Amino acid sequence: MSPVKKTSTELDWQFVGSEPLLGVDSQAGLIRLRFRITNPYYNASSLGDAKWVSPSTGEYLPMTLYPEQGEDLNIIPSKAASRIIEVLWDAAADLRIMQAFPAVTLAFSFWDRPNQIGTKTAIQEFTVPVDFTLSALGRAVKMVRPVVHDPYFDFQFVNPKTIRPARMHFRLEVAPNEDFSGPELKVFDTSLDNTGWTVDGNPFPDEGIDGLNQFRIGLNQVELAGLTTGDWYYRITPIVSQFQAAITDPINGQVFLDTVIDVSGTISYWDNV
Repeated sequence: MSPVKKTSTELDWQFVGSEPLLGVDSQAGLIRLRFRITNPYYNASSLGDAKWVSPSTGEYLPMTLYPEQGEDLNIIPSKAASRIIEVLWDAAADLRIMQAFPAVTLAFSFWDRPNQIGTKTAIQEFTVPVDFTLSALGRAVKMVRPVVHDPYFDFQFVNPKTIRPARMHFRLEVAPNEDFSGPELKVFDTSLDNTGWTVDGNPFPDEGIDGLNQFRIGLNQVELAGLTTGDWYYRITPIVSQFQAAITDPINGQVFLDTVIDVSGTISYWDNV
């Protein structure tokens, strides 16, 4: 007679894959996570742990789930012994535009009964790419110039749009090699020095451009015009951050406790006294 294996839970599950949702609609910035769940007794199950690991601190943080999931994750019915379920993670909300990390570790578990009862499975960790921000921004930045033969290297391009309200800076790198290394590498970063940068012909703002709109970005630098003739490689990287909150006129030097300021980044205070 064949033995019967006793396990801690009757539910078995595997992570299948992930898909970023791009565009500009309400689901832009979500990541669709797919799982295969197997229950030989056809019992409904429910979602247990759903956390992401901060790459900077290693802290396990609760995942923000999109409020309109495809099905009720508290009651996940079994359809035959094995089925695929989807979980929509609002990664843009948790990762703040997501340009900071190329990939993030997720930690998940499930209950083998509805409404978080029964027995919970072991937590499994897996890594998903979250670098779709640049894809959402438009990974192929539309270049206006330089053309094939350009003695001035007067760069102009149309910026991509962000998927959430944000400020955007740019880093332009020019080098004689494709790996962008060596002493001849030239780096121009608007967040560090916006000299020579323009937005629709106007000076590039210190705080960056409004990521929800498109502009013609230009860079005219003597260093570029002075490069030796030959082949040069370039790449443009959008640097995205959420709006900075600036408290310019606090009442009696205080901020009311019931004032909610939702920010990611720096809060600046200028003492007008």
